[in-house]
Amino acid sequence: MFSPDGRWITYFSTETGHEEVYVRPFRGPGGKWQVSAGAGRFPFWSRSGHEILFIGADRGLWSADVKWAGPGFEAGSPRRLLAAADADDLIAIPDDSRFLMARRSTQAPPPSLIVVLNWLAGLRK
Repeated sequence: MFSPDGRWITYFSTETGHEEVYVRPFRGPGGKWQVSAGAGRFPFWSRSGHEILFIGADRGLWSADVKWAGPGFEAGSPRRLLAAADADDLIAIPDDSRFLMARRSTQAPPPSLIVVLNWLAGLRK
């Protein structure tokens, strides 16, 4: 996910053996910085660009304040914003005041519907 100014990209990777959230410059020199602590996935930027939100290991919504100056980047300690039981993905509305969360259904699929075409022809036989 690109930062609002297009200079940074946040992503999650399993290079450490489990999912973690990182930030790196989109173009140009610079390193990468880990944002999550203990696990994280599905990161996205707040509209202001001063915060990265992600799903933590506990499936809650987590946030980390971020600052940058030139090629340097600094992420604050992640804090849990809310428990988002079984959230598989989420997005924020434009002013970051609310979130839309998607989760997989654990219910059985609805019964199927069978449509028979030209059924009158079958009655004539």
